[in-house]
Amino acid sequence: MTLLKTALVLSLALALNGCSNGSSSPAAAPANELPTALGEPAISQKPMLNVVEKDVLKAVFANSNEIPGVSLYLIKPNETESEKAERLKKTAALSNAAKATLVDIQSQCKLVMPTQIQDGQLKPEAGSSVVQTSNASASGAACPVNVVTGSKSTTTIIESTADFSAAKFSTAGTSSENQLVISDELQRRTRISATGNQMTFSALSVSANNTFGMHMNMSGRLTMSHLDYGQVTADIKADILSKGTPAGTPQSEANLSMNIRLANIDADVQMIQKNDHKRYYLNGQQLTEKEFKAIFGEGIDLN
Repeated sequence: MTLLKTALVLSLALALNGCSNGSSSPAAAPANELPTALGEPAISQKPMLNVVEKDVLKAVFANSNEIPGVSLYLIKPNETESEKAERLKKTAALSNAAKATLVDIQSQCKLVMPTQIQDGQLKPEAGSSVVQTSNASASGAACPVNVVTGSKSTTTIIESTADFSAAKFSTAGTSSENQLVISDELQRRTRISATGNQMTFSALSVSANNTFGMHMNMSGRLTMSHLDYGQVTADIKADILSKGTPAGTPQSEANLSMNIRLANIDADVQMIQKNDHKRYYLNGQQLTEKEFKAIFGEGIDLN
């Protein structure tokens, strides 16, 4: 499992598709107009981590990447071809041991695939709203993990033409994922006994004149019970802006910050993206992409 990516991708999907169960309150809603650009975030001024501390982070994230993400086996029924291609790409990138774990989950677990329940129907008028919920799980006596996921969101029309060709709407919601590592062998190999996340988001989406835009604020907490380092906690915040046309490449910006705490380590991770250009920071120290991924692997990304 990628510690952050699973939560981030899920919440992004919920925001874009108007669909996210968690008990937290939704993140603060963006204004009713898309910003021209995101502001430059302040860079952390915490003391730089030493080599030993970086090695601990590297070990923890390497462990987390050995547990297949739930999106690789809890597959929504309306998966698109591009989503399927991305899922297969992620599956191919797994280590051999993680691929074997994925096969065990697929063959030995009772998988309840995501099911969407919709309450209401959007109409092209201000105040019209729809609530969508989704739940999924993996369990069973021989299942190496026990997973429960849930999401709930509300999408509300702010303004719209009669045919929805030009519309502005808000989406707010929550998502959660809780996972117990049941298999003794998987615990020994990954050093992880449980993971979880609670995410909230609020997004504004605008479409008009064959263009679209989306601004989303997201926040949440990720947790991990590690057999060597105890409780790992990561509080995250993300600010994401995307604009474009259906036929073109979207113009995107994203500011992501995550405060990771474990043992005596207090680490601020920051990623700043302007289209294809990304900057990475760890306690204020700027890292190259190679240096960053040497510590975190693919466990944290904006894509």
